[in-house]
Amino acid sequence: MEIRRRKDGLYAERAEHANTEVQIKLLLELVDKMVRNSLPEWMTREAEVVEESGACHNYDDFFSRTRCTVPESVLEENGLMERFNNGLIIRYLDKVVVKDDGYEVSFKAGVTVEVEI
Repeated sequence: MEIRRRKDGLYAERAEHANTEVQIKLLLELVDKMVRNSLPEWMTREAEVVEESGACHNYDDFFSRTRCTVPESVLEENGLMERFNNGLIIRYLDKVVVKDDGYEVSFKAGVTVEVEI
């Protein structure tokens, strides 16, 4: 019984780490769009096009199907965001905490940015 409980705990921990890995990759793709080709080549390679079935067979297949497409009017030429886009907020942000002297933005990838005003 103890081994089964530990095994289930390890599975849950593995799932959390896999989710964090996916969120980090998605955030890096957005940063790449904003900073224009800042990611290393191994992260931006297109996956081989395999038969278009409903299931993804590996990470590359998943990311090629779910690649971030930022609406054209959201980013300026220099990569700064000029408009609010609810889809991007849902995809990347975990929470925003407003403070007396600024705010704190927490991304789903585990990154937190603190801005002082």
